[in-house]
Amino acid sequence: MALIRCNDHKPGLSSTEYEYTSTAKKPIGYPNTAVICGRKGCLDPGLVWLDERETIAYKDGERIFSTRSGFSPGKEAKTSAKVKLI
Repeated sequence: MALIRCNDHKPGLSSTEYEYTSTAKKPIGYPNTAVICGRKGCLDPGLVWLDERETIAYKDGERIFSTRSGFSPGKEAKTSAKVKLI
């Protein structure tokens, strides 16, 4: 599932069980967007980090992706919102 983080809080292998691509995508309106970084205490505009499967879908024209809410190792993430990309 897509992850919302600003440039200062890029996802790393130690911070998530998903493997995200190295290039973030911009949500519509970025940087004047309603999409905000998901790190606690950060209010910066968020970019959308996609996993490998989502990156392929993006290249195939998909522009709406589900984000995840709550991360617990070994448990499936729950969808919290959808975001539309440029």
